[in-house]
Amino acid sequence: MQFVTRTTKQKTYNMSKKIYFSFAVDNYNSLKEKHFGDAEKFLIYECNEKNEILFTKELINKYKNYDEYQNHGSQKKGFAIVEYLKENGIDVLVSKQFGKNIQIVNRQFVPVLVSGDTPKKVIPTLYHHIEAITEELKKGNEVFQHLNLK
Repeated sequence: MQFVTRTTKQKTYNMSKKIYFSFAVDNYNSLKEKHFGDAEKFLIYECNEKNEILFTKELINKYKNYDEYQNHGSQKKGFAIVEYLKENGIDVLVSKQFGKNIQIVNRQFVPVLVSGDTPKKVIPTLYHHIEAITEELKKGNEVFQHLNLK
């Protein structure tokens, strides 16, 4: 893995050798058929310079019900979750489903669709596709491609 620079409309920054993944899970650490923003919490994993994907921390989704009284999948909620995850250094979002805020999400993160039920079951798939994920991050496009690893 190499150092890469990613450019967005808002800023340019250097990524370290580590890639940070956020898994959208329920309270039992399982991935469900829910939109990424409807997860109870996010499990954060890092892929280090040895290509090991290791758990680092857990973040409660404090925006799960944010602005949902007006309409499901509100942009206000989408922007709040994006900002929250950016503050925590996330590069890749891992979920079984994404909602209509995907247009907001893929300007900041590489969204990855998976079919496994737990991070433990999904990590081998991420290992297998780490080169494609890294290549997508290197592109530095304003919109990252949605990767379907189901």
